[in-house]
Amino acid sequence: MRKQTMIAFILSMALLINGCQKKEESTTNTSQAQSTTVKNATTSKIDFTFADEDFDDSYDEQAISIDLSDASLKADGVSIKNGSITISKAGTYVCNGSLKNGSIIVDAGKEDLVRIVLNNANITSDTSSAIYVKQAKKTVLILAKDSENTISDAKDYTYEDAEKEEPNAAIFSKDDLSITGSGKLIVNANFNHGIFSKNQLVITSGSFDITSQNDGLKGKDGIAIADGTFTINAQGDGMQASESQEESKGWVYIEAGTFHITSQGDGIQAETNLEISDGTFDITTGGGSQNASTKSDWGRWGPQDQTSTNEDTTSAKGIKSGKDMIISKGTYTFDTSDDAIHTNASMDIKDGTYTIQSGDDGIHADETLTVEKGSMDIKKSYEGIEGNQIVIQGGDIQVVSSDDGLNAAGGNDGSSMNGRPGQNTFSSSDSDVSITITGGNIYVNASGDGLDSNGNLYIKGGSVIVDGPQDSGNGALDYDGTCEITGGTLIAAGMSGMAQMPSDTSSQASVMITFDQTQSENTLISLMQDNDLIIAYAPSKKFNNIVISTPSLTKDKTYSIQSGGTISGLESKKAITEGTINNASTLGSFTLSDMATSISQDGTSVQAGMNQPQGKPGGDKKMGGPGGHGM
Repeated sequence: MRKQTMIAFILSMALLINGCQKKEESTTNTSQAQSTTVKNATTSKIDFTFADEDFDDSYDEQAISIDLSDASLKADGVSIKNGSITISKAGTYVCNGSLKNGSIIVDAGKEDLVRIVLNNANITSDTSSAIYVKQAKKTVLILAKDSENTISDAKDYTYEDAEKEEPNAAIFSKDDLSITGSGKLIVNANFNHGIFSKNQLVITSGSFDITSQNDGLKGKDGIAIADGTFTINAQGDGMQASESQEESKGWVYIEAGTFHITSQGDGIQAETNLEISDGTFDITTGGGSQNASTKSDWGRWGPQDQTSTNEDTTSAKGIKSGKDMIISKGTYTFDTSDDAIHTNASMDIKDGTYTIQSGDDGIHADETLTVEKGSMDIKKSYEGIEGNQIVIQGGDIQVVSSDDGLNAAGGNDGSSMNGRPGQNTFSSSDSDVSITITGGNIYVNASGDGLDSNGNLYIKGGSVIVDGPQDSGNGALDYDGTCEITGGTLIAAGMSGMAQMPSDTSSQASVMITFDQTQSENTLISLMQDNDLIIAYAPSKKFNNIVISTPSLTKDKTYSIQSGGTISGLESKKAITEGTINNASTLGSFTLSDMATSISQDGTSVQAGMNQPQGKPGGDKKMGGPGGHGM
């Protein structure tokens, strides 16, 4: 009987394993299919789970009460020496009152869980950290309900470990440190960091007001935040995870919270991976976008952490990661001297609302930058969105840039060849470089190139409108490989000097119109078929060249070009496809003979090489017509 039961068990397990294998195969196939759409989309690489004690802010009458002002305190596991209180065993300790010129020191067993309740506690040290965890498996600081607690450290330290210069924060822990509770914690870090754990720093709730001479929050192995309200004013980074020697450490993970960060360095910086699920973020770095990182004297501020392993010690980015970054949703307001959002690897923006003013790039990824959806308003930037590969699948995106709007760069950042401070470098070859747009509503107002790919440019859907440069050294479209449009709407207005249009290998037709004279800003340009409007747009800047592609354009059909006039419902930054044009002038007509047709305003075909320069100053790109090849 046992043998039969065992056989039945083995058979059932075999069926279960086989089913699991089939399920895994199905999942793998689905992922492979998706990867053709979302190339190199990032997946979570942070291995972290909150523990129950990270959220537990309860305590009872069995907790040991510590009156910080009582110098004669005697309790089990508690001792006082030279004004400092030492906790030496596991347990819950409720602290209230004031401790002047002293510290709370945790020096417990390696496996001990120490819980310290701050209930209207005021701790000030004149020689070192106000709270110092020398040893414990984990220490949990609990901010008691309705309490306001103030922690202040010394301006000059007497180090316990002079070689390592430790401790070096108002709250310093050598082991895991967690903070929870509904109370408030004020941290005055007069010497260096605000709150620093050399292992993991975990915060699940509470209200924090931190002023620090260097980093506000610092977790060497990682920082995990479930919720809370944070006001951080830091001379270094607002938040930093600094471990770079182990790939599984040095991360920042945020589930929710409200963050007001003003820092001279980075707002939030992870040496490895960074992931944000949700939250509200208001971040100002390096004096804001007015102190642009493009200035020659940029970066002369703030202390440099002596223990930092960062190669680029001068950095004032809003949110920054050394490896992959994932932002799922949230509300973000940036005013940054350096890049607003930056990763040295790949980035996936799944959703969220972003308002950005940057002295450098709005959003930058060294590798693949994927935008799935969301609302982005990049009001000020050097380059708006930059990556080795840019993939935009959806969202409402507006970009204002003093150089390129969207820039896909291979090798050195071509727009940074003047050696500007803060410039980025890329390691991939040009064959890996691309911009791919499959959806969304994108508007670009660029003083440099509008869409600039040092490789290929693909438009498969969505709406793309570019108000390009007013000089002939840049183009509304600029690509080195091919530009294929297979869907969506494209309007790119600028000057003809470096103008390019989609390649004739595209499956959707396009037309490039070059005008006899420069057109004034807000001049309405319309394409008509018979008396029906195909599309109309009024560029916000002066232009003498415009590229139009829409699914309504059909090869071998005849169209007319109109200039000026009015139409009801026309908005800035948007094209219009329905309505009646009033009082417009007809400039000419043409037959769309090729998938990529270049004409003058009277409809006459423009041949390759007419009035076209032979490349950008300082670059190797050629003026391109259909196919994007040198003309």
